[in-house]
Amino acid sequence: FAAPAAAHMNMSNPPPRNYKGKPGIAETAINYSITSPTDQICQGTQPGGSVKTYKAGQSIDATIEGGAPHNGGHCQFAVSYDNDKTFVVLKTVKNNCLIGSRSYQVPIPADAPSGKATFAWIWFNAAGNREAYMNCADITIDGKAGGKITGPKALYANTLGGPTLPE
Repeated sequence: FAAPAAAHMNMSNPPPRNYKGKPGIAETAINYSITSPTDQICQGTQPGGSVKTYKAGQSIDATIEGGAPHNGGHCQFAVSYDNDKTFVVLKTVKNNCLIGSRSYQVPIPADAPSGKATFAWIWFNAAGNREAYMNCADITIDGKAGGKITGPKALYANTLGGPTLPE
């Protein structure tokens, strides 16, 4: 008998695109490979309807689930207001992402603009094949008129022509 494969990891809150636990998702739209490594921004999914609204200055309670954390690694939590073209990093967890806690408080800057946004979890595993994982959730931010988010751009590594991060 073959041993069952352990699932990798995926964001479960806020519910990402095509996630089985996303409210109102059709059975035919569920991505049963959501835990797989990706070589596409947001796993190639397109923006859709907002799953949650957050106020600028509050935090997003981002939750990750799965059974293969690959000794942790680096995570970024980022936001995009331009249909996934550019992501600004809100929080970085270096080296020990997914070690211990699988829940992260990600602060939304008080000056964040109002509007529809994409919230992304990006993970580069610490052990095993050099892989990249990314899940995206469609959210709304109740922010500041004329507001702006600044910060580092999201890192794309181990994929999309980006650098390869060593173990």
